[in-house]
Amino acid sequence: MISTVRPNQEEGRQALTRKAFTLIGLLMLICATSLCAFAQSESGSAAIEGAITDQNSQAINGATVTIRNLETGYARKLVTNARGEFIASVMPVGTYAIEVTASGFTTAKRERITLTVGNTETVNLSLTLASLSEQVLITSDQTTLDTEEGATGTTIGPRSITDLPIRGRNFTDLIQLTPGIVQDSDRKGLVIAGQRSINSNIALDGADFNDALQGNQRGGNDAVFFFPQTAIREFQVVRSGVSAEVGRTGGGFVNAVTKSGTNEFHGEAFYLNRNPNLTSPDAFENKGNNQQNQFGGSIGGPIKKDRAFFFIGAEQNFLRIPYFVRFATPAAGLTVPADIANLQGEQQSTNNPTAVFARTDFIISQNNTLNIQYTFARFRGENFGALADGTTLTDNFASTNYEAANSSHGVKLGLVTVFDARTINEFRAQIATDRRREDPNTIGPEIRVDNYGRFGNSSSRPRRFETERYQLSDNLSLNTGAHRLRFGVDMNINDFTAQRQPDFLGTWRFSSLADFLNGIPRRLTQTVVLFPELIVAKGSQKELAFFAQDRVKLSSSLTLTAGLRWEGQWNPQPVRPNPALRETTFIPNDLKMWQPRLGLAWDAGNKGRTVVRLSAGCTAHARLRCSSCAVSPTTIW
Repeated sequence: MISTVRPNQEEGRQALTRKAFTLIGLLMLICATSLCAFAQSESGSAAIEGAITDQNSQAINGATVTIRNLETGYARKLVTNARGEFIASVMPVGTYAIEVTASGFTTAKRERITLTVGNTETVNLSLTLASLSEQVLITSDQTTLDTEEGATGTTIGPRSITDLPIRGRNFTDLIQLTPGIVQDSDRKGLVIAGQRSINSNIALDGADFNDALQGNQRGGNDAVFFFPQTAIREFQVVRSGVSAEVGRTGGGFVNAVTKSGTNEFHGEAFYLNRNPNLTSPDAFENKGNNQQNQFGGSIGGPIKKDRAFFFIGAEQNFLRIPYFVRFATPAAGLTVPADIANLQGEQQSTNNPTAVFARTDFIISQNNTLNIQYTFARFRGENFGALADGTTLTDNFASTNYEAANSSHGVKLGLVTVFDARTINEFRAQIATDRRREDPNTIGPEIRVDNYGRFGNSSSRPRRFETERYQLSDNLSLNTGAHRLRFGVDMNINDFTAQRQPDFLGTWRFSSLADFLNGIPRRLTQTVVLFPELIVAKGSQKELAFFAQDRVKLSSSLTLTAGLRWEGQWNPQPVRPNPALRETTFIPNDLKMWQPRLGLAWDAGNKGRTVVRLSAGCTAHARLRCSSCAVSPTTIW
């Protein structure tokens, strides 16, 4: 028997843990806000680097580099070092222009440089003497490879997200277009490079977007979108070689970035209809009564030009899919009662999710930006078990099915503070809730007749799961010229309540239809509640992580990235342990998750066209909350 309310003997230890986490959270908040009361973290960011030289390929020291976002007007100014190099890290994704000025030289410009999530764009410019020319203007849309990243991955950009048709409009379906990614047939999650789907990690603008119960994206494993696709700008899928900044994963990582408002108003609207006239019969010549109406849209624009922006996106889906109940043919001589035979035929399952996203961005100054986001999702589905399993033909009557209802809210605040040209700080804070319930269609025992069918109640329902996530993270970037250092801390707290015991009302099993008609059961399985406090599991799981990373150019074509990450996990404890079973008395905390990471990138030919990547390291995934749910004794007769 395992529950997640802590026993009295653990109260002192848990009180100390709570105080430690509170202190760490306060220190992170003070560090993030002491230099700027308002700022923004544009997590899921990118970077620009390069070198400025003269006509003789000699470095120009002290050149001024201005990098300007063409969509929002946000600009950052840098000065080249003695080697003529500059680096702008933690840049919002988007389209940029670069202008370079230096005393005695012409002004050089490079326009339309596209930064994508997680990548570093290299821009090298050569200046000519002022006596020879007035200005050098370079316009380029050429896409070059990231020549410094040791990880392997793929970026899905705005055009693919907008143009590719996805039924259901769940943006995570697009991830399967990248190499080495498939969908888990059981949990419906993402299998990245062969690892279990529950061991992947999904981040939305740098904030945790994972399901606290069973892994995968927030909202659970069901075939329901929990975020509007119209609000996704782009995302990056890392298959291997994640940096020390990324944790809670077996190696795979999805880094999604949302859309934001710009200096121009932009919007879109869509409507999708699928009805029976557009649906062919299934393999058994059953004419389906499918009906889908999905619609939504988004709009974004300026609140104040070059200073404040907004974006809102929303989607609604009404989906009705039939499935057919067909019992096995009874043995010769058996007469099936009409009330049982009449349970066969067409049934309807529904999937009606709603998803909303809103975001505001503020450019407080050249050195400080602020971002606030809100997400909302709601879902209701009747006979949802058949739809979630992809079933079109079954021997389970609708009474064994269930109604599902989920809802989720999330608020995220992010800030970026540029202390100077070398030092940048990112801070993120998130509060998210998830509420789920699954209620059986009927109340009573479940009847299972071997080689015939199932009817009665759903033995595995009802179910409840509620969670609140509190997350604080802070990353500091320090560019010293030869070294690009990055340090960070991440704190995640998940408070949860769960009820998932099966067979409260029992499951009767019969070996054949004849035994059922004669009232001869083979077995009865029923959960017996000995301790009422074990029916509902309540607890809190706390996670803390630190990392340090250095990226250094060993040569003009070879880049080394090395880092170390530590993660600790404090687990909930049993409320009523069984002294006879040592395993039930204590769930050990995991405080030894040391994870070294190493990556190498070689720019073969030094032209940015062919890159060889090598990575190695250790990763660790947190124990999921579902393993802490309460378990009551089950009696088998």
